[in-house]
Amino acid sequence: MMLSAVALCFFALSAALLMNIFGAQNDAMENGEMMGDFAEDFTETFGKDLARKRLLTHAQIRAAQIDREMNSLKEGTKHIALMMERLLVKMDGAGHRNIPDPNRQAIRSGEVYLFYSPEVRTPEAMAAISPEIDRVAGIVDTIENTASFYLDYSGSIYLASEKGYMFCADILPSGQEQVVFTEEFLSSYNPKERPWYRAAVAEGKPTTTELYMGSDGFPIFDYAVPYWDAHGLAGVAGIGFSLRSFSRFMRDEGIKGIKGSGTYFTLNDKGEIVFSSEQDGILSVSDERRDLRRGTEESLAAEAARMVAGEHNVASVTLNGEAYFLAYAPISSVGWSYGSLIRANEVMDVVQAVRESVAENVDDFADSMQAFFRDNLLEMTLRLAVIMTVLFFISRLAANRFVSPIIALTEGVREIATGNLDKKILINTGDEVEDLANSVNDMTRDLKAYMENLSHITAEKERISADLDLAANIQTGMIPHRFPAYPDRTEVDLYASMEAAKEVGGDFYDFYLVDDNHLAVTMADVSGKGTGAALFMVIAKTMLKDFVLGTNCGSLGELVARVNDQLRQENTERMFVTAFIGILDLRTGMFEYVNAGHNPPLVYRAGESRFSFLAVARNFVLGGRKGINYQKQETVLAPGDVLFLYTDGVTEALNEKEELYGEDRLLETLNRIDVSDISAKEILEAVRSDVALHVGEAEQTDDITMLSLVYKGGRDVDGKVLG
Repeated sequence: MMLSAVALCFFALSAALLMNIFGAQNDAMENGEMMGDFAEDFTETFGKDLARKRLLTHAQIRAAQIDREMNSLKEGTKHIALMMERLLVKMDGAGHRNIPDPNRQAIRSGEVYLFYSPEVRTPEAMAAISPEIDRVAGIVDTIENTASFYLDYSGSIYLASEKGYMFCADILPSGQEQVVFTEEFLSSYNPKERPWYRAAVAEGKPTTTELYMGSDGFPIFDYAVPYWDAHGLAGVAGIGFSLRSFSRFMRDEGIKGIKGSGTYFTLNDKGEIVFSSEQDGILSVSDERRDLRRGTEESLAAEAARMVAGEHNVASVTLNGEAYFLAYAPISSVGWSYGSLIRANEVMDVVQAVRESVAENVDDFADSMQAFFRDNLLEMTLRLAVIMTVLFFISRLAANRFVSPIIALTEGVREIATGNLDKKILINTGDEVEDLANSVNDMTRDLKAYMENLSHITAEKERISADLDLAANIQTGMIPHRFPAYPDRTEVDLYASMEAAKEVGGDFYDFYLVDDNHLAVTMADVSGKGTGAALFMVIAKTMLKDFVLGTNCGSLGELVARVNDQLRQENTERMFVTAFIGILDLRTGMFEYVNAGHNPPLVYRAGESRFSFLAVARNFVLGGRKGINYQKQETVLAPGDVLFLYTDGVTEALNEKEELYGEDRLLETLNRIDVSDISAKEILEAVRSDVALHVGEAEQTDDITMLSLVYKGGRDVDGKVLG
């Protein structure tokens, strides 16, 4: 039955195939001619479009590269201005710092120096501004860091104050190491009279100056940003940038798929060429500041107008009687445009070559099709005879060879499906059926091993999870968590909380009575997260408390120094702790404290009815380096005053837009609270609610730890307020 059915179908298909072959031969020849004509036309059209796309892509990539450089320059300038504002408003300063003076010593490329305007070079004037310079000297690090990103460029990074001083770093071209100052510059240069300073002051916002020609023969422009203090305008930060730095974007590296070379240039918002790969001609940089929109080449002038308007396109233009393709794209950050000009014949030569190649291939195809049909007809006749002879024998063997193994395979798979993973299917046919059986056996073995491994992995994960839960419970148990903390003491109301970002955290708080009249409080943050930070937190917390309670080593600053030395001695992992430690005299309100690199606390003064940041010395962190001296500070808390301690998990909490909660919002939130009528716990809950509102659905990235202490004043034996 199988042989007969196959033979009948074979003869029917053969007859139909022969008829179709003759019909297909005629159709193929006719369609081949039509396809040849179509292919030639399509190739030409496609080639033109492809060339235009490559030209436009090249222009857009180059424009984007320049745009990124410009945006980077702007962000760097804004960062310098922002850091200066923070130093002026919030920081206490790091003391005097020796900054190079160009009037007294040589200045290297990229080195920050301090320059005084002529009107402030008197001893009295310099003495008046010296405290502010010491206060903001940290801006030198910001300028040096910014300069390190522009070492391959040529320009200046500067910050000029309204009070007559200027921090500046000049970046010279490669090969020049020392900045050369003219006598005129040193004696009469006044930053406040420079165009960039006046432009930033006049605009009152970030601004880009007009281009001007530098001493290196390349155009220069400045990006200037005004910065402010509590009294208004405080100065201007800026970066002066030589367009020489963009020379690498103008090198002729060719365009993929297009022969020959082109002209590459940059046009500013006034239609003037500010940079070009050409040394002369209408597309070269000129001191005459030609407006390309008003040139004699009408087609080029029209496209220049579109370039200035911020468009991107590939257009045909004529220059000196010769046809060109002009591709251009906008440089959005500065309102410029990048253009590339390629001869039209260099673009179309490739298209014509492809068209001719397609035509030649179509002719070859027609010849090969005729030979193909002729040869296949002869081969088919011979194969028919051979196939019919062999078919009879194959059909008989196939029935016995394939049916039995397939049945055995089916029954084996059915038994495995019932759950018997020890079942082995034994088939020895030496063909694909045997391979399939072996694959089923391998799959069964792997499935069994996978299920066993899955059981072990699940058990291990459950054990690790239990260990982490135990560690979290132990860590929670090590810090005070019963409130009210001292129900029999009326001098203070105290509440604290800690939320770990992981199962266990590196933040901790602590409070305890040193004796009947002194209360110690601690807020700390260990570097890192997770189990390692939690272990280091246990060590740091234990040492601090043991030294406070059991060591008589003089002042609180000396005590903290000894804790620091002990932490550093065995600190092989180079971890460190930022900490705030204070001791409150419950009778008088005297509060001694040491800040070791931690966030400054906030203090509420009942007499002023507002919160403000507590003044803290810039001491080093604990465990970072031995032999550090820590400055002890003091303040007095009056009845009704509040002390609020926290870690950076509060101020650095991020929302879904990756925006920081920040110190300003924390201060604003606390000042909205009427602390005169609520408890320490309610103060913490109000801050935590506002942080949660800011974070929204974003994942918590850091431990959030806070402590609030309300000082109610010392009490006598009758319970009356003493202070």
